[in-house]
Amino acid sequence: GYRTCPVSVNVSRIELLDPQLLDQILQVLKRYNLSSEDIRIEITESAFVRPAEIIGMLERLHDSGLMILMDDFGSGYSNFNTFASIPVDVLKSDVGFVQSLDQSERGHRVLASIRDMANQLSIPIVAEGVETDAQLEYLSHLGFRFAQGYYFSRPMPASEFEAYLTKAS
Repeated sequence: GYRTCPVSVNVSRIELLDPQLLDQILQVLKRYNLSSEDIRIEITESAFVRPAEIIGMLERLHDSGLMILMDDFGSGYSNFNTFASIPVDVLKSDVGFVQSLDQSERGHRVLASIRDMANQLSIPIVAEGVETDAQLEYLSHLGFRFAQGYYFSRPMPASEFEAYLTKAS
């Protein structure tokens, strides 16, 4: 009887190569009476070692209505040719960019460039690794609308998360 909250599920490269993955996800959605909007598929940029097979599965997942998030974007594993053909709905910048903001001007420029690219492609971007007020303020100044990190919450057991959601709704 509670309102659902989308949950991101980390999917590994090995799982993306499993031809049964989509059927398994659809069975879970049906079993728990969920829609495709309730589960977000989160992949890391490093998953693209065998891009043709991975992209094919991502296209099938995306075509079934599942949202695809690319985690750790900018960590150096993919190239722009591969990225251009991936059905990604949301980018999540690598945590290292936010963590290094106070160390170099170059890090600021790289983060701003990733933001600009995402904006040009009309893809929302999430800054990962936010831990301080200063980081959040800077990212807000840069135009980031979404952020994730210990600043907001540390990982918690499922029972605490359920209590949190119950209180929030």
